[in-house]
Amino acid sequence: MANIKTVWDNKKSDVPKDHEMFTSQGGQSGTGVLRPVSGPNKKAAQEDPNYLQKLMQGQQAQGISTQNKFDDAIYIYKNGYKIGNGPFKDATNNEENKKFLEELNQGIIPSALEPILKQQFGDKAAEMEVKVVNKKNEDYVEPKKEEPKFQAFKGNAHSMVDDAKKADVDASFDTVKPEKINCNDSQPNTRIQVILIGGKKETLKVNLSNTVLQIYAHVKAVSGYEGKFSLLAGFPPKPLNNPSSTVEDEKLQGSRVQQKKV
Repeated sequence: MANIKTVWDNKKSDVPKDHEMFTSQGGQSGTGVLRPVSGPNKKAAQEDPNYLQKLMQGQQAQGISTQNKFDDAIYIYKNGYKIGNGPFKDATNNEENKKFLEELNQGIIPSALEPILKQQFGDKAAEMEVKVVNKKNEDYVEPKKEEPKFQAFKGNAHSMVDDAKKADVDASFDTVKPEKINCNDSQPNTRIQVILIGGKKETLKVNLSNTVLQIYAHVKAVSGYEGKFSLLAGFPPKPLNNPSSTVEDEKLQGSRVQQKKV
């Protein structure tokens, strides 16, 4: 493999005294508050590839935090990065992905994430808390996909039954009556943040057994929106289109669910 320079290959040098307070949080991961502006830390970050980890530990020591918490961890590798379960972003020969890592190491919100900041936390949001997992001493290697032992048919199957099921799914969302969720505290539960059309946010306590359809009915009740809409969750956001799936099935514990016009 060619010896390609990335943002993490900078030679480590002395960090200015005003940044000396930052020390690594466990060496492997950390949580810190990022802001979408450049600051005096740019030179220090260029000189020290471990600057971000030190910055985060400094914030932890000072008790710096924010309510704007980004759900998915950012995994940093020597040759790029991943956000949650999203695709790997190669930074060895992609300037945009390399810029993402450079901005992240400066302790600022990468410009590529600013639309997510505004979408999830509102147009006036100026900071976001993220978790970063440090794997920058290793190259990301795409896991091997196991081929199924038996493949009976590779064509595009189409049946009236499939169409009927899809129609049932669409109809269930359209016809469900607005109804707020009442959480049963004696059963396993969690909290999710619902971002309504217009940007208003609501923290909703739900049981793990509550379904996507019940959340849809709740959102319909509290939003007052009478048109068609969908619910999105995860990063990148994906529609919650199975009404019978539960909070546990969709792994919605502690997540953000967004209401979007259709």
